[in-house]
Amino acid sequence: MAQKPKYRLQPVLDQKEKAKSDAEKALARAHQALAEEKRKLQELEEQKTRLLAQIDDARQKRDQKAMEGELTVQESQQYKMYIQGLHEQRKELDVRIYKQTKVVERAAEAVEKTKAELIRCAKEFEAMNKHKDGWLQQLKLEEQKKEQKLMEEIGMIQFMKRRGDNQ
Repeated sequence: MAQKPKYRLQPVLDQKEKAKSDAEKALARAHQALAEEKRKLQELEEQKTRLLAQIDDARQKRDQKAMEGELTVQESQQYKMYIQGLHEQRKELDVRIYKQTKVVERAAEAVEKTKAELIRCAKEFEAMNKHKDGWLQQLKLEEQKKEQKLMEEIGMIQFMKRRGDNQ
C-alpha cells in the first residue's frame, strides 16, 4: 500500500499548538502575579487596621487617664506626639495602599490581556485542527473511491473471465 501523504501545514499546526501552550503558561503566570499582588494589598490593609486600632487604643488610654485626673501635661504631650506619629504612619500606609491598588489593577489587566491572547491562539489552533481533520476526511474519501474502483475492476475482470470460460 502507498505511504500516507503528509499534512503539508503540519509545521503551521505545530506552531499554533505551541503558541496556545505558551499562552496557557503566560495566563497561569499572570494569575499567580495577580494573586501575589492581591496578597500584598491585603497585608497592607491589615497593617492599616492594626494601626487604626493602635490609634484608638492610645486615645482611649489618654482619655481614661484624663478622666481619672492622672494625666500630666508632659504625658498629654507624649500621647499627642505618639498619636500624631501613628497618623503619619497611617498616611504613608494610605499612599502605599493606593499604589498597591494600582499594581493590582495592572496585574488584573495583564490577566485579561493574556486571557484574550489565549482565546485567540486557541481559536487559531482549532481552525488549523479542523482544516487538518477536513484534509484527513478528504484523503479517506479518495482512498475509499480508489478502493471501490479497484473492486469494480476486479469484479469486471472476474466476470469477463467467467464469461470467457463459459463460451
